[in-house]
Amino acid sequence: MLPSTFLRRLPEAVRPHLPPAAETLHMQPRGHLLKIWYGADGSIHYEVWVHERTQQLELGLHCEAEPARNERIRRQLGFYLFDIKAALGNAVELEVWDRGWARLYETHPLYPLDEPRLNELAGRIGLFIRTVQPIYAEIRQALAAGK
Repeated sequence: MLPSTFLRRLPEAVRPHLPPAAETLHMQPRGHLLKIWYGADGSIHYEVWVHERTQQLELGLHCEAEPARNERIRRQLGFYLFDIKAALGNAVELEVWDRGWARLYETHPLYPLDEPRLNELAGRIGLFIRTVQPIYAEIRQALAAGK
């Protein structure tokens, strides 16, 4: 299937793999990416991004708020990186990125974009979010408390 079709179908496939949450779940397919976030602030979100030029599919937590906030979150995620890699594998990377952003991410080959891959990736997205979201929630709470 086309990358745009694949991304439009992902929300329905991912939803059963996500943990229940107290905050509202948002899923927004747009162009070559799908954003997933909880609560009102979508500047920190999970993203599935199709990189057609490099034939990669990226899955990650993107911190696209103001640079100082992104950096605080990135530093705190660094303290958990060993645990995150233990749960998700060593392909997960944490880095400073474009425009003062930060991301915790992994890449996968883009193709095939078929039904089995849709289900496989939906499960992986669910695992990624179930692993990272409790950590991010703890970081967010600590930062809100001024820690």
